Amino acid sequence: MISHNVNDAIKFSDRIIMLDRGSVVLDVRNGQITEKELMEIYNSRNYSPFAEAV
Repeated sequence: MISHNVNDAIKFSDRIIMLDRGSVVLDVRNGQITEKELMEIYNSRNYSPFAEAV
C-alpha cells in the first residue's frame, strides 16, 4: 500500500517505509514505533535514529 495518510499506514501495514525525494529514510516494522513518534518524524523530517544506512 502506498499512502500519505499516516493513520492508514499504521492501521493496514506490517511495515512502514518512509521516502524522502526517492530515498528510504525510515524502515520499521509496525509496532516498533508509536503513532505519536511517527507523526513527529513525518512532520519534522527528523529521521534519526530510524534511518537505515544506504
